[in-house]
Amino acid sequence: MEKKLAEPTPVRLRPVTSASIGTTAFFRNRSLLNVVLDRLAKLESSELSVLVHACSIGAEVWSLVIATDLDPRYASKVIRFEACDIEAQFIAHAQNAVYPREILVGMQPSEQEYFDSVDDRHVRVCSRLRERVQFLSSRSVVDFEAAKQYDIVLLLNALLYLPGELQSLTLNRIARYNTSLLITTGFHFDRIKADMQRNGYRPVAAGAREIHDGWTDRRRDGPVVNETIPGKIFHPWSLPTYSESEDFDYKYCSVFEKV
Repeated sequence: MEKKLAEPTPVRLRPVTSASIGTTAFFRNRSLLNVVLDRLAKLESSELSVLVHACSIGAEVWSLVIATDLDPRYASKVIRFEACDIEAQFIAHAQNAVYPREILVGMQPSEQEYFDSVDDRHVRVCSRLRERVQFLSSRSVVDFEAAKQYDIVLLLNALLYLPGELQSLTLNRIARYNTSLLITTGFHFDRIKADMQRNGYRPVAAGAREIHDGWTDRRRDGPVVNETIPGKIFHPWSLPTYSESEDFDYKYCSVFEKV
C-alpha cells in the first residue's frame, strides 16, 4: 500500500491594524476545504455564488478559488466569488494579492503553480485567478446588506469578536441571503444551536471531527482558558478536544446546510 505523503503545514499570516487582527493562512484547514468542495459539487446548478465575509488579506479566499480550479468536478460550473472585510486595508491587500514567498512552503506543487514571482521575497496570485474574485467595499458582517442571494457564505473565526446577542442577529441576517451552505467557525457555543435551528440550518456531520482537529492553531488539549477581552473578544477562540458532549454536533461543527 502506497504511503500517503504528509500535508504541508500552513504558513500563518497575522496582519494587524489599530482595530483588527486578521490571522489567516493559505489552505489553513484542508479538511474543511475538502468537505466544502464535496458539498458544493453536489449542488445541481451550473452557476454558483460564494460570499466570503471577514476575508482578512485574502489567503482563505484564494485557497478556495485555487481548490475549485484544480477540482475537475467544477470544470463545467461557473463560480462567482465575492469577498469583504471590515478593514479596508485588508481588502486592498487581498485584492493586490501579493504575499511573502514563504507561503509556498505550505502548499502542494500544483497549488504553487498559481503564483507568479514578484521579486526574491514575494509572489502574487496569477492574473487569471485575480479576475475571478470581486472584492467589495469594506463593511462589517453585522451591517452587510445583500443585493442578491448566495449559495454559500463563509464567516470564519469572526463571531467571537461580537457579543452573543449580536451573533444571533448577524446569523439571522445571513440566513436571509444564504440559500444552501453556511461555513462558520469561532462562534459562541452557548447560542449556536438555537441560532442555527431558528434560521433553518442543520449541521453537516461529514468530516466534522477532522475539521475540528484541522484548526491546528486553535486546538488545545485540556480545558480552554478564559481568553475573553472586555469589548474585544467575547468568547474563547481556542477549541477543546473533540468529544461527544452536549450539543457537540453544533458546537464542534463548521459546515451547516439549509434544511
